[in-house]
Amino acid sequence: GINAEYMGMIRSFLLLSGYRARPISECKASMNYLYYYYWKRLLLNGGKPGWSIYSIKHPVFFAFGLKKPLMFHTKKWLDQLEAQKNCMVLPLPVGHWVMLGKNGIELNNAITRWLK
Repeated sequence: GINAEYMGMIRSFLLLSGYRARPISECKASMNYLYYYYWKRLLLNGGKPGWSIYSIKHPVFFAFGLKKPLMFHTKKWLDQLEAQKNCMVLPLPVGHWVMLGKNGIELNNAITRWLK
């Protein structure tokens, strides 16, 4: 697993960046699925995410919150997605959890349009 010193560094960074955790009552296990695999690959694969970010072979729908304290993607990644006819990028005026709150409806509608 991840050692306590590493977790302390992550917590310190989040506190310094002004991040406030979502209330535990609003958190669901399914929200962490991607993070588990991202961090597992990053930490156990020599610091590399474990996938090629510059080779888009399948349709991708990518939504993200513009008010997040830390982004895990680059402008280059967004540009490459937007250049593909079968991909869609949806920036939303929210924090980290794009699927919650009133923007969840906008997100669901955009996903439905993209799937058609």
